[in-house]
Amino acid sequence: MVKNTRDSGEAWSKEAEPYYRNDLVKALEDYFGEKRYSEFPEEEKNRIENNALELFRAQMQKNAGRGDFAKIQTIDERVKDFLVKNYGLDENKIGKIYHPAAIEVYKPVVEGKDGKKYLGSPMVSSIRNPWP
Repeated sequence: MVKNTRDSGEAWSKEAEPYYRNDLVKALEDYFGEKRYSEFPEEEKNRIENNALELFRAQMQKNAGRGDFAKIQTIDERVKDFLVKNYGLDENKIGKIYHPAAIEVYKPVVEGKDGKKYLGSPMVSSIRNPWP
């Protein structure tokens, strides 16, 4: 919805909130399917709609009312949050956790005979040739 409002040149306003809510309900019905969404208990529908509207409102108020996309956590960030929340791990130490594919190793810069500097070939230690 943020993309659609940005593409059409709309900006956030409190007066337009009921219209955005209607669009949001239609988007939720499309996502879940009209029949399934209508079977949700009224409390559940209200909770989903209110949470979605609050997120939409927060994102639309960014960038001078023209909206900005919500940041999605990476898998690494989600795992770290889970460990901190559920196991009480120290956030400073949890920062040392990384995905092996995220590490890139470059050979040092080599200065050639012509005086130019050449970058080494990048190697990613987490990817190996399966064929010996």
